[in-house]
Amino acid sequence: MSKILFLSQPALGHVNPLLNIALQLKEEGHDVRFLIPGVKNYDTKIKILQNLTAAPEHVENAGIRADVVKPHIKLLLKAPLIPLTKGLKEMHFVAGVFSDGLPYYTKKLLDYFQEWQPDAIVHEYLFFAANIAADLEKIPYVCVYHTGLPFYGPQVPPFASGLEITAETSPEKEKLIAQEKKFLPKVDAKINAARAHFGLEPLASNILRRPYSSWLNLVLSHEKIEAERSQLGENTLYIGPSFSKRKDIEAGDFPFDKLDKTKYKVYVSLGTIFNNKPQIFRKIMNALDNDVYQVIISGGGAFKTLQKGKVPANCLLFESVPQVDLLPEIDLFITHGGNNSTNEALTAGKPLVVLPVGGEQNDNRQKIEHIQAGLGFDIDDFDKEDIAENIEAIRENKIFSDTAARAQKYFAETDAPLTSARLICWLIENKKPFQRKKSLPYTITKHNFNEYLR
Repeated sequence: MSKILFLSQPALGHVNPLLNIALQLKEEGHDVRFLIPGVKNYDTKIKILQNLTAAPEHVENAGIRADVVKPHIKLLLKAPLIPLTKGLKEMHFVAGVFSDGLPYYTKKLLDYFQEWQPDAIVHEYLFFAANIAADLEKIPYVCVYHTGLPFYGPQVPPFASGLEITAETSPEKEKLIAQEKKFLPKVDAKINAARAHFGLEPLASNILRRPYSSWLNLVLSHEKIEAERSQLGENTLYIGPSFSKRKDIEAGDFPFDKLDKTKYKVYVSLGTIFNNKPQIFRKIMNALDNDVYQVIISGGGAFKTLQKGKVPANCLLFESVPQVDLLPEIDLFITHGGNNSTNEALTAGKPLVVLPVGGEQNDNRQKIEHIQAGLGFDIDDFDKEDIAENIEAIRENKIFSDTAARAQKYFAETDAPLTSARLICWLIENKKPFQRKKSLPYTITKHNFNEYLR
């Protein structure tokens, strides 16, 4: 059996999709490990740092060894500032943070490789040091993208701009395109300076906006629910979402018997990091306080505050819920629009109302509206009438539920953990980059898999 090392930035949203692939490989008898920037058992009151330091324990609770590499000092200093940025500025700030300290991380990886000698590397796309270390040691490496959002396309605006997906231009779009054109070379320069430091050839430009592994790039989505993307190359595949092996709260602990089959059930969650927004939850509860709806809220950091106030009779309030198990039982999902939550909703065939908090979530809102699987609006500028009107529009217009049902069908054709495991083993066995036949679609499914490896 083979040794496969998983490398991820420490946020749980980055770790979880990789964890599902690792669990599949472990089931098949392979030796798998994670290496994550961070510290173990570190108590902090800063919410974002709590999330970052929880990742290693989260992986080990799933039964997989997680080693840590001491974070570069710039990550520690800059991570608490991420909530102070939004939109394109936030993505540029995050990409800048994760491209800092590349020579430092590369040396740490090389030391780890020498000790453990992995047969393949699997890393999420913002772990830029992985390609440098893997190229130096000539180890196959798989770059995993949580969605197709970063990639260029004929109608696609700058990544994380939150602008509408359209070929039409506007002064705002032109301004953000100009900002992105100034920023992308800075990321390229840091990555290629680190590669030059170790005697490697530079990667082609615009690394942040295209698949960059020379071995294999995997996108956790389906091409039919993405806006058209370009520059994908022949070693990039869509493989569907990766959460089928996810273990959160035991489903048996949730009172599914309290769900009212006679009501239109609306589930509300704002993710795992920036969810301490009691005023947002309260506004949603008040907007839906009538007999038509049953509202299920996963309050997270806002739970205790919400619990102290009035909770409408048609509302079930929890600190957290088994989201993957709950989604098939509801009718509509009000969400922050994170990649994992968006994929989980579409896998369950549920339309969405997206209230982006930050990061890629604004782009997910635009994607959901573009494919007509839901609606969205600014989380900082809405009133309860906006909520009620959006939900009524989705409830009364079948186009939204029909689109979500089609997405469910597309995703049902895929099995990301199993497909990833087979492709990783193929790379190890063949010791050469994967090449998709041009006659085949970009999306690999459970049914057409063998055609890709003939």
